[in-house]
Amino acid sequence: MMSETIASIAIHRKNMHSRRFLPPAVVALFLSFFLPLSAGAERKADELLMRATGITREDVDRATGKEALDLFDVYVLAVSETERLAIEGESALQADARRKQALGMFLPRISLRATKTLTETDRTTPASQRSAVSLYGRQNLISGLDEYAMFRGSAAEQRYRRYLLNDSAGKLLEDVAGVYMKALQMEKTLKNREKTLEHYRGISAELRRRVAVGRSRQSELLRINSQVYKIQAEIESMQSSYVQARSMLTVISGVPRGRRLIEEVCLPPYPEMPDELSNMIESRYDVKAALEELEMARTKLLAAQGGHLPSVYLEGTYRLYQQHETGRDFWAGLGVELPIFSGGITTARVSEAASVKRQAELRLEQARRVARQEIEESYSTYTSSTHEMESFKKSLDTADNNYRSILAEYRLNLVTLIDVFDALTALDSARDDYERTVLEHCRSRVRLGVATGELLGKGVRALREPGSEGRIAP
Repeated sequence: MMSETIASIAIHRKNMHSRRFLPPAVVALFLSFFLPLSAGAERKADELLMRATGITREDVDRATGKEALDLFDVYVLAVSETERLAIEGESALQADARRKQALGMFLPRISLRATKTLTETDRTTPASQRSAVSLYGRQNLISGLDEYAMFRGSAAEQRYRRYLLNDSAGKLLEDVAGVYMKALQMEKTLKNREKTLEHYRGISAELRRRVAVGRSRQSELLRINSQVYKIQAEIESMQSSYVQARSMLTVISGVPRGRRLIEEVCLPPYPEMPDELSNMIESRYDVKAALEELEMARTKLLAAQGGHLPSVYLEGTYRLYQQHETGRDFWAGLGVELPIFSGGITTARVSEAASVKRQAELRLEQARRVARQEIEESYSTYTSSTHEMESFKKSLDTADNNYRSILAEYRLNLVTLIDVFDALTALDSARDDYERTVLEHCRSRVRLGVATGELLGKGVRALREPGSEGRIAP
């Protein structure tokens, strides 16, 4: 039906009796214009993620090819190989598209209107009932406050989505650090247990020889063997837990299970916390997002209040073809609509928007309170873990000196193998406590850096710039 109408235009204007189709060159031109749009959107989404996380394409290529990964490498792979941040990035791109829609609200709208009558008509038939093709245009001058509110709200939504993306990048880093430290702790503990088992078996073999010649009691050998079996059971359990930890690391970061984790974690020490936290709180991305959410609520209230205002617009039609053509080819007019009664819908919308605005204000205050609590708590945890790590380091050094002293006394026949066994058990326990505290300290350092915004964006590169002053692993 539409093709017949277009053919009628050609007959009327040019006295041509053949229909025209788009040349292949024109079709190819349209395809070449629209097909690259998806590739451009992918590049823009990739740029958004790189900017929000502070990593580069070179970081991704380097981490992909490495066999041993540190915390920064694992975070890079979590950004590039998983969908978590990509989902937030698409929300930011959707906000960009809505911004363009808001700009389009100020532009005129032009459309092609065509009608094909199915009954016979003549010149006495009203023009509105004849077959016709025309161009219709409309320019809104005032539509309440819809255009202004949408334009203002779309800008706030753009900033809101980017702040959420940046905040999600920090949460991803914190989650990656937690799983990474847990896997690393399980790996270290498993290695320590295997080394302990080797020592225990050596002591058991020596005791077995001494029991055979009557120099040690059978009860001592049974005690050692009991510990050997216990360590074997712990190793079996830890191997299962380690597999689960690496599986979780693969899920959250996309790191293959065959990749080795670097045992030495290096982070720079955190500087002194300022006395006043207001500026730090206001600079957090979750607080900034809450501010933009409040701005969006204000624009929605403004749009709802604009429902009481009149709408003014220009519209016109240019006739391209009409069956039994008569009269003028074009017309234009100024339209005005003044709302008088809408069944209370507009008033209800204003009430709803006002409630949404109050809700956004409450969320902003809540975000500020939570931000302060997270900063203070993470800093307290970090400082206490620092002192705890120092104390466990002294405990480890003392246990090591005690073990060496017991070994020396054993060579002089001043102590028994049971004393050596007890000293070795104390040393292994002290080593486990220290290494666990080191990794907990590292995790608290990452959490503090995320809470204060230090390790967000380009600041995350501090993870790959270790210094001797910030070396916290044994």
